[in-house]
Amino acid sequence: MKMSSGIKMGAMAVAVSFVASCADIPDQVQDTHKRFHEEAAANVVLHFSRWDSISVLRPDTRENGFLPLLSRDDVARQLGRSGLRHDLAVVLVGYTYAPKQVDDLFREWKSFLGERGFQRVVLLRAGLRYKIDGLPVLHDSATTDAL
Repeated sequence: MKMSSGIKMGAMAVAVSFVASCADIPDQVQDTHKRFHEEAAANVVLHFSRWDSISVLRPDTRENGFLPLLSRDDVARQLGRSGLRHDLAVVLVGYTYAPKQVDDLFREWKSFLGERGFQRVVLLRAGLRYKIDGLPVLHDSATTDAL
C-alpha cells in the first residue's frame, strides 16, 4: 500500500516538473516565421528532399495514384509543359536542413525556377500533409532580394 502511494507521488512530481519545464520556451525555439496563405495562387508546388528526390504536387503528376520521385532534370521537363502558368512556385523543404542550407537551397531554387520563367518563388517548411496554407515561410523572392 505504501509503495503504490509512493509511485503516485513520484509520477505526480514528474508530471509537475514536465509541465513547469515546458512553461517557458526560449525565444530561439519559438516559431516566428510569417505564414503562407496563398495556396490557391500557386501554379507549381514541389516537395524537395534532395536533388534526385523531388515530388511535383501541383500540377498533379501522379502515376497510378502515386507521386513519382523526380530528379532536377525531370522537374525541368515537367515545368516545360505548355499551358503551365509561371506566376508562383512553392518549394517545400523538411526540418533536416540547417538555416545555411535553407539559404543555399532557396538561392538554387530561385535561380532554377527563375530560368524557367517563374516570377515568384516561395520556400516553405514542409508540414505533415500536402496542404500548404499556414506553413512557415522560410524565404519569399518577393521580399528577399539579397539571396
